[in-house]
Amino acid sequence: MLEESRPWLETMFAVDDAERRGDASAALTLMSGRTEGPDGKPFWRPWRVSRLSQVTMLGDALPAWGVSRWIAVQALETLAVPGDRRRKRCEELTLEIRGGLDGLSVHGVRDALCKLVDRDWVYRQLFLYELGGLSDFVRRCATPDLLAGADHIHDWSRAPMTALSLVERAPRTVTWTYVETGERLELPNIGSAAMVVPGEYVLGRLVPVPDGVMLDAAPLVVPRRTAQRVADDPCTWMDAVAAAREDIQTAGFEHGLVNDVRPLFWHLALHEPGRPTPAVSRFSEYFARRTLAVARECLDGSSVRDPDDIDLWACVRAALLDWGVVTRLPTVAGRSDVAVFERLSQLLAPPADVVCRDLAVRLAASAA
Repeated sequence: MLEESRPWLETMFAVDDAERRGDASAALTLMSGRTEGPDGKPFWRPWRVSRLSQVTMLGDALPAWGVSRWIAVQALETLAVPGDRRRKRCEELTLEIRGGLDGLSVHGVRDALCKLVDRDWVYRQLFLYELGGLSDFVRRCATPDLLAGADHIHDWSRAPMTALSLVERAPRTVTWTYVETGERLELPNIGSAAMVVPGEYVLGRLVPVPDGVMLDAAPLVVPRRTAQRVADDPCTWMDAVAAAREDIQTAGFEHGLVNDVRPLFWHLALHEPGRPTPAVSRFSEYFARRTLAVARECLDGSSVRDPDDIDLWACVRAALLDWGVVTRLPTVAGRSDVAVFERLSQLLAPPADVVCRDLAVRLAASAA
């Protein structure tokens, strides 16, 4: 069986090496040469393809903190650290905190464990931080070329857990308060609060970036009592989450690079009510049209959605950072939409602002 799988294993290791070099384009090229596994099913995780496509699309516009997040994702997924037994320990601790595998999968234990590793918030926090997965990857696996694009990544692994409460969401920024002090904190709106209602509480790590701090990933919504307990003693976050496990959803997280809105959520938010789901072949074109339509609604104030619903600005931004949507936008937008993208470039947090400026320039040039 090992010999039969050798070509796929060799390709997998080559892709891993390309990512560790920071060469997303080379990784995608290798993946495109072997899209199906020995069983005839798609071989690569779709979110990995999307991630690498996004890195390639953004190029120099990928911010340093996006590279740092890319490093964190690689640290979580890599099997390259020799003698690394922390995965088993991390699995045991995560199951203890969340109270077992309930709710993770209807396809059996193996699938549930895979989802635990891939999508559980607690597992990610334990593996990268408490158990040292991030610092070990940076020290032993990441290449100088990859690390050169990041900033402060060596300091990320020491960031403590923090409890925050959401104050308000704006197109470009999100305002939180520290539960510990009540002090306000304004962060770029990259979708971290897209599913959080003002007044709700979250846990997350504030990591250093060149102009301050940011959340290292999408935060976990928790009850007030849990947030207060963590604010009082950040080191007890595991016990606090375990004590409130019945009221906390730790599964289903996706680890975005420059966007914290899950694709499922921005698809639902931008989908036209009452219309059937588009065919796969029309998916990107459909959401390019819907992104443009919803962006217009947001800009002219015609959206009638409850402000406590999912953050539409964050969803529009997420779509504008999707490779498939951006590829189709020039074919569905017109000369009159140049102003739309120019306004969006002024309202949306980086790197979506750069994407919008580029789209405005391309549309203006094509109409000249």
